[in-house]
Amino acid sequence: MLLLRMSQLSVHSRREEHVKPLLSTVNLEIRAGQWISIVGRNGSGKSTLAGVIAGIIEADSGTIDRSYSIDSPIPYVMQQDEQLFGETPWEDVVFILETNGITPERIPSIAAQSLNQVGLGEHMHTPLA
Repeated sequence: MLLLRMSQLSVHSRREEHVKPLLSTVNLEIRAGQWISIVGRNGSGKSTLAGVIAGIIEADSGTIDRSYSIDSPIPYVMQQDEQLFGETPWEDVVFILETNGITPERIPSIAAQSLNQVGLGEHMHTPLA
């Protein structure tokens, strides 16, 4: 069963004065039960590709077909130490929720639920270092 197909998919950055390609004409198929690894140098587009797969980043051109529906972005955790801001998993999740505009009264329950879902519930206040 095919879970995901990308055809001629491209994504560009528009943060700078000029348009910069982040992904260019990506073709990819992922099938049910298949494990993949996304590897490459810093700045090669790994995070952008993961964001497109999760539905967090929209492609500028090409097509993406998923056999699963996305009503909201699929949560994923990036593995980059330099992106950690807090001293505990709890502090990092709360920071991300705050920067994404989640109302303060909703943050504790969302953070706890998220950490429990990924198996970090009992370690949410354990220092990362």
